[in-house]
Amino acid sequence: MLTLRLLLLATLTLFVGCAGGPSYAGGPTEEEAHARVIPGTDVTIWQIDGYDVSSRGGTAYVAPGHRKLKVRFEYSIDSESATPWEYKVIDLNVEDGQTYLIERTGEGMFGPFDVQVRQAPRR
Repeated sequence: MLTLRLLLLATLTLFVGCAGGPSYAGGPTEEEAHARVIPGTDVTIWQIDGYDVSSRGGTAYVAPGHRKLKVRFEYSIDSESATPWEYKVIDLNVEDGQTYLIERTGEGMFGPFDVQVRQAPRR
């Protein structure tokens, strides 16, 4: 029981220690110039500028400038595709302080599906 508690404490410490850190190797922290990229439903961010992200399903902090994001979008659960997902590389010109939303698009239940990026209004 003591081993389980120590393992949970170590995991929690690691998680808290990583909070606010860069989303990808060489990327900005929350305190540095950055934009937020938020994946929508059925979309995950896999890489930024060729570097794996630390959390695929969460918000990524992205440095300003021209960036390449590798995303994966899931097909509808009712899709009859042999591979129920697809990867896509998105070119994105990132502005400091901006928030970008990546959303899956598509016609009907069976696609074809794609992704679109849109800017959230500034506050």
